[in-house]
Amino acid sequence: MLQLSSGATTVIRNQLEAEGYIIRARSEEDRRIVWRFLTEEGQHVADKLREDRERMNKEILGLLSKEERVQFLDIVKRIEERILAALT
Repeated sequence: MLQLSSGATTVIRNQLEAEGYIIRARSEEDRRIVWRFLTEEGQHVADKLREDRERMNKEILGLLSKEERVQFLDIVKRIEERILAALT
């Protein structure tokens, strides 16, 4: 979804691991498979980001009437669909 190269993804994963947000574990059945898990700290950060995003959305969308929110979200959905169509 982020349209990152595999190299950029590797850099980000390595940084998240170095900062203690994720850990790696190899599959016992197939050593080529590497599982990644959030650490407790990583889960805490992810939860905080979700809470902040939800609070910000409520604050911003709270400025609009119900009808305006429906219209706004419809416009955003149409823009998202257009972007996704352009990427494929």
